[in-house]
Amino acid sequence: MSTFDKNDHGDRLNDWITFLESRAMAVGLEAPSEADAYRMFETLNDRGLRTTQADLVKNYLFGRADDRINEVKHSWSEMQGALETIEDGDLTIQFLRHALTLRRGLVREKEVHDVIQGIAKSPQTVATLASQLSKTAATYAAIYNTGHERWNNLIETRKAVNVFNLVDVKPMRPLILVIAEKMLDKEMNQTMSLCVSAMVRVVIAGKTRTGSVEKGFADVAKNIYSGTIKTASDLREELSGFIPSNTEFSQSFAIARVSNAKLARYYLRSLELAAVSVDQPWHIPNDNSDEINLEHVLPERTEGNWPQFSEDERRQYCKRIGNLCLLRSRDNSTLKSSPYRDKKPVYNNSEYKLTNQIAKMDEWTTSAIEERQRELSNLALQTWRF
Repeated sequence: MSTFDKNDHGDRLNDWITFLESRAMAVGLEAPSEADAYRMFETLNDRGLRTTQADLVKNYLFGRADDRINEVKHSWSEMQGALETIEDGDLTIQFLRHALTLRRGLVREKEVHDVIQGIAKSPQTVATLASQLSKTAATYAAIYNTGHERWNNLIETRKAVNVFNLVDVKPMRPLILVIAEKMLDKEMNQTMSLCVSAMVRVVIAGKTRTGSVEKGFADVAKNIYSGTIKTASDLREELSGFIPSNTEFSQSFAIARVSNAKLARYYLRSLELAAVSVDQPWHIPNDNSDEINLEHVLPERTEGNWPQFSEDERRQYCKRIGNLCLLRSRDNSTLKSSPYRDKKPVYNNSEYKLTNQIAKMDEWTTSAIEERQRELSNLALQTWRF
């Protein structure tokens, strides 16, 4: 805003006063509830600040706390402190949504305020909810942190948490949260391993954004929270209603394309461990891209060395799992866009079994990629058992 010209002698200020008195208009919009008022504000405010709803929830709880206000403020502060340890931006509303999903089934972001109003109506219920949220937030922070003390005696669960954070399927967060909070430690490793398989299956099948899968995970989370589901066996039975079957998973894997290099390395490392009969091959033993490179047999840039592939075929097949393999960085540094005949000896000398097998192919074609991927799809059933 520019400053007033001293020579105006207040004329500009008088102009503003005249404008406000005679021409300015204020519009009052009445909303039936605070939540509706927030949604109206969010629509009118082109910035759409996400923190506004979190503040609205906090103000509602504080406003209903009465003589429990100090207790509620302390719980809210502890909750925020736990969430701030997660290096993923402001997760307050996401956390509240997931925490409420455990209690009520699937809760949408826009429903958070209404659900809290329904649960917390008196100082007692407000204080109880705030205390519960504080404790749940500590567990929520743990499922984002493989080094958290919660996993000190749960080695396999720690590995599973690593995979969850790599793949990061948001609709599964309430399920992972409630398992960590409610399941007995003796069931934890098995249930978390089962969830890794479920997660990979829905990702490969392209179902992570479908409403039925999100609602399915939410319903299962609610049943664990209520005590209906207590064991890994119970969990498998509940998940089987919407998790891709062996047939569907295998068929989806046989045609899958992976653009995310970290995910591709994870899939290939897990498949490699299954190929050499390592128990629980789904975990991440090494995801250091400086040591292990993702190699595209048919390269992303052919530079005239792959005339057997049209440009359309290159785009279609380059990121197919069947065209991908792992190489030590020292072996991969000179290959780049080299033709298959130059790459083949490097694959043949690779210490990775699945990479080594590529060298058995006389030439690398669309048919070779499809054949290899069908073989990998069968191995995937052993890797991510369900």
